[in-house]
Amino acid sequence: NYCQAKLTSAGTLPVIGFSGSPSLSTGDFAITLSNALPDKYCLYFFGESPLTTTPFYGGKLCVAGNIKRGPTVLTNANSFVSCPFPVTPALVGQNRYFQWWFRDPADPFSVGLTGGLRVLGFYP
Repeated sequence: NYCQAKLTSAGTLPVIGFSGSPSLSTGDFAITLSNALPDKYCLYFFGESPLTTTPFYGGKLCVAGNIKRGPTVLTNANSFVSCPFPVTPALVGQNRYFQWWFRDPADPFSVGLTGGLRVLGFYP
């Protein structure tokens, strides 16, 4: 992990993580979000480069370079969600950088942000 997460309005520090392995053959890689807020819409986004100092909705933008977003999902009652990330043949050998965005209605920007997750070298 890299880049600084933004403190939520509830005083928690959201955490980005993963489960499974970043492998084409296993097909079980997922991006996780914990310690966010319960029952809030969220999505991960990812790019080809890391950032650490760009201001973004009262926090930091941690990804750059051809940014794409994942699906919109909902955190559970424990402020957690796991979302599959499909590893395609085109990703093998590539690096990607991930970050979560989620709703935080009591925040001045109404947005929560994790730090970044660096995945170096998806493999076959």
